[in-house]
Amino acid sequence: MFGGPDIDGDNVRLAPQNVVVMFVQYQGGAGALQAEAVLTGFGKLSVFTGGKEIKGTWSRPNKEKPAKLLNANGDVIKLTRGQTWVELPDASYSVTTTPVTPTP
Repeated sequence: MFGGPDIDGDNVRLAPQNVVVMFVQYQGGAGALQAEAVLTGFGKLSVFTGGKEIKGTWSRPNKEKPAKLLNANGDVIKLTRGQTWVELPDASYSVTTTPVTPTP
């Protein structure tokens, strides 16, 4: 993010096992003061887990149930055990990813 890795106050690189990017609508408009992400319905998503990016869709009919994360074939995306970050960009936003070459 911002051209480099995220680090904490002790200069340790932050590395969640999963990053889920759910494209959503914002009640009140994206970027508006007090706008709220609409987390019911469905939309596109990208999941980063196990060193791969998996594109698909999310759906959540109501707030009482967790969102279903499905790949392009309609199969449930399995997350790696561990910390998961969820990002909620507006559906109109463009998100670009850059593959990282692992260090040996």
